Parts: sequence; structure tokens; C-alpha cells
Amino acid sequence: MAVEPPAQETLSVCAPFLRDDRLRIFVNPQVLGWVENIKSLLRRVATPYFMILPADDVLQSDYIATLLSELIKRPQASVAYSDIVCFGRASCRLRSDLTEEPIFDRLMSFFLGGMEGDPFRGVTRTSVSGHVDFPTDRYAGFAVECEWVLHLLISGAAVHVPRPLYLKRTFGPERISASAQRLLGRSREQLFEALEDHRARMLALIRQADLPKTMRDAVELAAEAAMLRRHMIFNVGLFFPVQLERSEQIITTAGGMPGKYGKEIQAMSLLARSQHAFIENDMEVALDLAMAAVDADPHQWEGLAHLSRLQLDNNHCIEAYQALQACRPRQVTARQCARSTLFRSDLRRGLVSKRHPEYRGQGWSPRGCLSGA
Repeated sequence: MAVEPPAQETLSVCAPFLRDDRLRIFVNPQVLGWVENIKSLLRRVATPYFMILPADDVLQSDYIATLLSELIKRPQASVAYSDIVCFGRASCRLRSDLTEEPIFDRLMSFFLGGMEGDPFRGVTRTSVSGHVDFPTDRYAGFAVECEWVLHLLISGAAVHVPRPLYLKRTFGPERISASAQRLLGRSREQLFEALEDHRARMLALIRQADLPKTMRDAVELAAEAAMLRRHMIFNVGLFFPVQLERSEQIITTAGGMPGKYGKEIQAMSLLARSQHAFIENDMEVALDLAMAAVDADPHQWEGLAHLSRLQLDNNHCIEAYQALQACRPRQVTARQCARSTLFRSDLRRGLVSKRHPEYRGQGWSPRGCLSGA
């Protein structure tokens, strides 16, 4: 356990636990921040397995035992992780179900699933870290947990245990979460710079994967589409010119790819372009692109949810309801948080419009959850 200064209060709270020789506490000489903190702790790991427990999240009593058992049974795996249940301000269940083998499908499922960092919290095999440090950057750990997950996926499979074993605390507007602090106070240009740095680092990691060139090119294309999605998820605003140019290239190239992956990449990019058009207040183009995204991949939850909102805003209530209904069988593959429950409720009551803050994208994050509603 690492403690940032001033440490005395924390050390006092931890004092009763120091009788357990499994607990060791390190007091940093200065405030390192969460990324350098994890990096320094991982350098001290001397056991075959480890896990990272950030902030004040909570584990079910059998979390470690369950994931460790799965990891031991599968020597080819690098990490085992579970579903995440959010509690506090928001209540939802996050699921990220990644393909295990082969590596090509594993990486494609990661990027087309939104490039999320959930496995970062799992029980990890120490040998896969090798001589690789936990990644750091110049942007307060902008999305480095996702870079770490990509490293793990290149090293081995990620075993998903579909049980709600990890409890993540969420906060109201009076508290700012650690992830939100990474974005706070940054201008649009600074966020773009951080995203571009993140993109370059992800692409560099992909090039380390043992893949034929054609497969590597496909994974890079999926990563590029996921980066466009991340721009919108982080509410950076309109795409910059270079991103618009990339999106056109992605859509064109993916359209010529055989198999399902090309369609999924195309759909993700078309959805991002629809969101761009929506921010520009070009509702006709936004709706056309949203429909094209759903045509390319009728199983994409985020595309269906976005299309439903646009249809409703255009007073096409029946079409909006049909698109929303089409989401329901696909909820286990979605990355949609509890706000979807609010939206469904408001849709039934006819309360959602362009003026609705959830609709406008302020904080709306399609991050996959199985809502309890």
C-alpha cells in the first residue's frame, strides 16, 4: 500500500492492520499521483500474481480467490477480471466480455468493445509485466489504464468472470472522481493533444503484437475508430480537421474489408461522425449517419440508442421506440450506463428532447452496463 503525504492520519487508521505481515505500507516522499504510485508499487511486486485496487473501491470477499483460481487454471492468460457494480450516486453493472483466443480476435474485441480499461483491476500474472513499467504520460494518466490493458492482452488472454465481484463507488456533483479530474480544467486543444498522445501510444503497442500485417492493419483500423469514439465519450466537442480526415479513411477502408469486423469498424466511425454532426446542429446529416451506422451493424447498442434519440428529437416517436426496443436484446454487449434507464423512463413519458441534458451529451457515457431496471 502506498500513502501520499501528509500520511499521519492514514497511517493511524491503518495501524490496527499492521499486525498482519501481509500488509506493507510505503510512504511516498512527495505526492506522486495515481500513475506514478502504481508504477512504484508494481516495481516492488515479488509474488507470482498481483492486483491493483485504486481509490476507495470495494471487493466482494471472494474476489481474489475466484479470479486467482481462474488464472491458475489457464496458464496462457495474463489477467482475470469480473463485472463491476457501481454504487453510490449511480447504480449499474458494467460488463466487458473480451474474446480470449486467438490474439487477433482478442484485440479486435477490445477495440470494438470501446477500448475500456476494466481488466486493469483484475488479478494479474506477474510474469507478463516482464520489464515493462506501468505506463505514465504527461497528462495525469489520461487513459493509461487502457494502455496497460492492451499490453496485458498482447501478452495473453483476459479471462472474464461474469459475476459482480468488484464494487465501484460513484459520486454526486459535490465530489469530483479521479477519472474526471484528469479532464478537469483542460481546454479543448489540451484534451485533443492528450488524445493524440494516447492514440500514438496505443498504435505503438499494437505494432508489438505478433500478427501478420493484414491482421495488424485491421487492429490498427479498429483502434482508430475507438479513438474517435473516445473523443466523443470525453465530450471534447467537434472533431478537429485531422480527425475528420481519418474518419473518412476509416469508413472507406473498413467498407472494403471482408467479414463482420469491417462493418463493425465502419459503424463505430459512422456513429462518431453522426455525433459530430449533432454537435454542429446539422440534424439531417446526424440522422442519416446514425441510420447508416445501424445499417452497417444492427447489433451495435450505442448506434441504436443514438438513433433512437435522434428519431425522438425529429418527432418520429414510433421509430424512436422501435430503435430503443432493438437495444434490449443486446444490453449484455453494450457499454451504456444507468442514464439509459432515465432515458427509457423519460421516453415513455414523452419528456426527452434536445433540451434534455442527457441527450445533449453532457456527461452521457455509453459505457456498458446492465441496468437493474
